[in-house]
Amino acid sequence: MSKIAIAGLINIESTLKIDAFPIKYEPITYADFKIKTAVSGVAYNITKALHTLGDEVNLISMTGDDKEAKQIETELLNEGLSMQYILPALKETPQSVILYDSEGKRRIYCDLKDIQTCSYNTNIANDIFETCDAAVLCNINFARGFLGIAKKLHIPIVTDVHVFSDPQDAYNHDFLNAADVLFLSDEGLPCTPKQFLHTLSEIYPMNVIVLGCGAKGAVLYDRKKGRIRSFSAATNIAPVVNTVGAGDALLSAFTHFYLQGIDPAECLRKAQIFAAIKISANGAAQGFVSEQELSRYV
Repeated sequence: MSKIAIAGLINIESTLKIDAFPIKYEPITYADFKIKTAVSGVAYNITKALHTLGDEVNLISMTGDDKEAKQIETELLNEGLSMQYILPALKETPQSVILYDSEGKRRIYCDLKDIQTCSYNTNIANDIFETCDAAVLCNINFARGFLGIAKKLHIPIVTDVHVFSDPQDAYNHDFLNAADVLFLSDEGLPCTPKQFLHTLSEIYPMNVIVLGCGAKGAVLYDRKKGRIRSFSAATNIAPVVNTVGAGDALLSAFTHFYLQGIDPAECLRKAQIFAAIKISANGAAQGFVSEQELSRYV
């Protein structure tokens, strides 16, 4: 079991299953049992996944002081997770609306409220970093303050820049430069995945890069081996219901096994299976399994 600090977004997520994209205009559609609302957000998804895998986790985030924050508090307490480092500093709690179809396509509407302009007093959470084995620092503004703390303490940093196409991207530069393990998506790349990873590896010092390619699998860069490899997706694991949160699941399981000293290629293989199981559930924070349950599929 590893001790991991996670800093990032927690929000209220509403999902709606639609027939197909693009959406045909209709004044009203009855979607019986197709709308779900739950606690989510990248940092929460990762925290819950790592907790389910057996790691000790501390979630650092911000909410509003509203009924949505109360819903989050209830959910975390029910999951056995601490609210200690979640500050009610925002005007409102962030929310998202996600449309998805049976083919795995999705459209996410993310309302961050004022979280991108609010700062987090890093002194409040300093004690977490002094004892943790790794830090998952999501690419949200308030998490920048923890990059230097983790680096100073020589704590491995894992981050996900999600969808981006410019290796010199100004917003993500701090995260790219600090990351020991980097995750990103293949959506919107200006070149092939392998070419893009090669470019990133020449500019930034990260040891490992994992590029998620959805149903096409993933691509792994391992600096120690000087190698870029493609991995096919884990198939025939479970029926696909909702792919939202698959990337968070991939990052979580990879981090869990990577901190055990397991070879990155094997970490990715296990993480792909973990993510394949996860997407058989509806909701970004649903469908996680324990390490013991995962071993039945590996």
